[in-house]
Amino acid sequence: MKRIMSILGMLAVAAVFTGCYKHVPEEALAPVEVKDVALDITSPSQEETDLVVIAHVKKRLTEEPYTFTVKVDGREVKETVKGVKETESNIVEERGEGTHYALAKRFRLKPGSYKIALASEDGHAFTKRELAGGSVYTVIFDPVYGPRKFARPKGFREGVIGFDANFEVGNHLSE
Repeated sequence: MKRIMSILGMLAVAAVFTGCYKHVPEEALAPVEVKDVALDITSPSQEETDLVVIAHVKKRLTEEPYTFTVKVDGREVKETVKGVKETESNIVEERGEGTHYALAKRFRLKPGSYKIALASEDGHAFTKRELAGGSVYTVIFDPVYGPRKFARPKGFREGVIGFDANFEVGNHLSE
């Protein structure tokens, strides 16, 4: 009886370790290679694909830099940008005097399915997309500003509460 219990115990331990092994994230097995390339580089070959990431934020007037973090399947690229004083804007929520921060990055990677995320000092968003070889894709992260307060309309002065991810085929910067 002791021998049967010992065999069952070893089988239980083996089953637990086998279950843990099956749940290893795919990113840990094969790290994604993400190359930061120039915005105006030529189109990729069929063995590669390009991803253009665009984001912007408007904050109250300040001279402090702003940090965006782009993640592609867990690979992080941090970019700290300086702001530009802006008073006029075509976006209703961004009208008025403030500091405008803009990010535009282009990455070259292998075709496949990717989780693309943006994190900033104020919010985050992500999208999961299939990227085919030989193409250029654009993800635009538009800020979502805080709710209206008192009699003031919704705007950048209320702060960023997150981002909306809009996925487009083609290079949005060249259009």
